Amino acid sequence: MAASMRKWEAQVKLQTLHQTVVELADGAPLGLKFDDKLFVTSVDENMALRVAVGWRLLALNGRDLRAASKETAEKELAERAGTEQSLLFQMPVPAEIKPNADGYVVVKAPPGALGILLSEPQGTRGPILGEVMLASPIAGRVRVGMILCAIDGIDLSTLDHDQAAALLRERAKQPERELTLAFPEPERDGHLFCIALLIALVIVCLVAAGLYYYWHMGNERKRLADEALRKAVNALAGSRPWLSHDFIRAVVIPALRTGTPLARPADHGASCGKK
Repeated sequence: MAASMRKWEAQVKLQTLHQTVVELADGAPLGLKFDDKLFVTSVDENMALRVAVGWRLLALNGRDLRAASKETAEKELAERAGTEQSLLFQMPVPAEIKPNADGYVVVKAPPGALGILLSEPQGTRGPILGEVMLASPIAGRVRVGMILCAIDGIDLSTLDHDQAAALLRERAKQPERELTLAFPEPERDGHLFCIALLIALVIVCLVAAGLYYYWHMGNERKRLADEALRKAVNALAGSRPWLSHDFIRAVVIPALRTGTPLARPADHGASCGKK
């Protein structure tokens, strides 16, 4: 269990570096051709779906071959023919998969096995890619989780998993197959969701800023009004010392707030005349 876990962790680490190890059992033919920089240029049927054209041989049984010539590498491979071998390959970094204007990814697939595993459909759009082998001829152009919507224009939304797989095998001898795929809805529409979320956040920020502005301006206007009222009351109290505090609170302040003109009390004037 521990050994298998370590092997799995090593495979994951290699794949993050876009590298993979291919193990060959005793006597297994290599079936590969290389160019001068040890890039794979041809793969026979024995190694199909295990190694892909474009991979680069980095090491053989732990021996670094990156600086080795093509002749040296081929000689070492020939000397070890018929024995167990471990080959380390560098895989090309996959390009970003971009859908077309309709939201679909159209892939031209070669004849033969494609090294993909279909999972049961979810919803009504077609089966899902449950596995894509590293050496698949369409690796880098599709990925796990994508929905296979059509094969050569034939809609798969009404077919179950077995029917879709049978159709894929049926057309395996054609010179070319056209696969129409789509991302799952959340991923396909993710950029639209992000834009909508950004717009919503901007609107919320603008509304919050407007509310704060009106709240702040309201408080500022109230402060200025209270300050003006205080000055007016102080000025009135200074010029009319005969006004009581109760009269100022009950009559003067409400009158100043509403703009009602103030009149001098008649009884107070009469009493002053009598004195």
